[in-house]
Amino acid sequence: MIEHGSQEPIDILFRVLLYTTFTKPSTYTLLQSSLGPLTWARYSHHSYAEVLEEALERGETLYTGAFQKPAPKLGTSVAYHNHLVLLEAMMGDNLLSQLQNAAYLADAFDALYTYQGMGDFMAFQLLLNLSYTPLLNFGENDFVVAGVGAQ
Repeated sequence: MIEHGSQEPIDILFRVLLYTTFTKPSTYTLLQSSLGPLTWARYSHHSYAEVLEEALERGETLYTGAFQKPAPKLGTSVAYHNHLVLLEAMMGDNLLSQLQNAAYLADAFDALYTYQGMGDFMAFQLLLNLSYTPLLNFGENDFVVAGVGAQ
């Protein structure tokens, strides 16, 4: 079971971004069991990377096999490092405020879409995940991004 922990908006956003980055419950629970409460204030790139590296050395996979999730090119050849850098950029760019001030769900999508590696599918998937939290207050029929098959 995934423990929710702090209900502070910044921590809710952080956990959704973290979970959506790997989209694999076992990776999320590994980080939680190794590092304690997953909060933005306690986040350390080094600590998270160390846990993920050790998991890889044990032969564990970090990502789900459900869909391809290429890492953005953000300074390293290691996918999980680049994904952590992306997460850090999103948290550091005041994404929370952008989401909370969005007049329309499309505005929230646009805020997500601007980040490197966030194409239509990834930005919409993240938007859906965020819509299950108290951070966004829009209906599920307010906005949709048609997938390649629907197009």
